[in-house]
Amino acid sequence: MIFEILNINPEYCTRSLADVFHAAFMHAMELRSEYITPEHFLYAASTDPQFVAYCKSMDADILKLRRTLSDYLSSLDRVPKDDMYDAELSFEGDALRSTLQELESMNGGLAACYKTF
Repeated sequence: MIFEILNINPEYCTRSLADVFHAAFMHAMELRSEYITPEHFLYAASTDPQFVAYCKSMDADILKLRRTLSDYLSSLDRVPKDDMYDAELSFEGDALRSTLQELESMNGGLAACYKTF
């Protein structure tokens, strides 16, 4: 479902990155967020072992990041429980698609870029 929303080919993604995209979508739906925001993606990435290792190598406080993002995402408006809906991107999907396609064409593709995290 998330790849249709993003309008990207799943083949452009490593399994880890696909898992982050899926987790962001599921978290947005779990919170009944009307929109999938960049913060949903960052929150989902903050649970990925490669991302966590990268953050720790940069002395980032990953627990503080998760808490801050969780508090922010919990404060967003929610779709009422009885309403049927599909979450949408809160930002222009073309920018993300363009970035992913650009990464795919560089240095071994998106998989190589993501593995650096």
